[in-house]
Amino acid sequence: MEAITTIIVCVEFADFLSVTLPWNREVLDRVLVVTDPEDEQTLDVASQSNVSVLTTKVFFEREAQFNKWSAVNQGVEYLGVRGWCLILDADLMLPQSRRIDGLKRGHLYQTRRVQVPAWRTKIEPEKNWRRYKRMREFAGGYFHLFHTEDPEVRSSPYLDCWRWCATGDAEFESHWPESRKVLLPFDVVHLGTPQVNWCGRSEPFRDGSLPERSAERRDAVAAMQRQVRINAGLDDRYQGHKL
Repeated sequence: MEAITTIIVCVEFADFLSVTLPWNREVLDRVLVVTDPEDEQTLDVASQSNVSVLTTKVFFEREAQFNKWSAVNQGVEYLGVRGWCLILDADLMLPQSRRIDGLKRGHLYQTRRVQVPAWRTKIEPEKNWRRYKRMREFAGGYFHLFHTEDPEVRSSPYLDCWRWCATGDAEFESHWPESRKVLLPFDVVHLGTPQVNWCGRSEPFRDGSLPERSAERRDAVAAMQRQVRINAGLDDRYQGHKL
């Protein structure tokens, strides 16, 4: 099986990453954490897990709320990835008992997630993950596995630049027909709160404190969701949201 390069964007998520990265390192090959140069906690966690790190200021440039996708592009280019690439969120845990194999070029691989109701509590053993609530959506930008040389990926940048981390994943997924989107036969565990951190970290940290811009970011997510409901169709929904 060809090695997989994993890119994890992590800004203000070091409390999650300190749990997920040591766990996931058991099943991941090459790992790159992309973060802001001022996020010292994330840098410390990455250093302790002995993974590569790229720092960039692109997250908040040009009035972006949180430009995850430009950071992913920079990570792919920084590593010079020519092969299988996994975009993985910092608050996800992969099953250690399942290996990703049998991949075929020309497909986009995704997986469903189960939600931990209170992530600060002890995580159930992997054999009990089925007890957690499975999220209803098919998939999303939290797990994208693809081959960088496939025509569906097109040329770099692989993902368009968006003002927030939501919505860009949908456009990326649209490069593949539904017949070549493959759901892998396992779930991942999601430790964070769904749909609240699209404009940067807004949910409380592990110690209960709030990010400095928590209220502002929650308001931005609410405004984005209202706009999505107002507009109809993929093209209209994302118009004006790119950088």
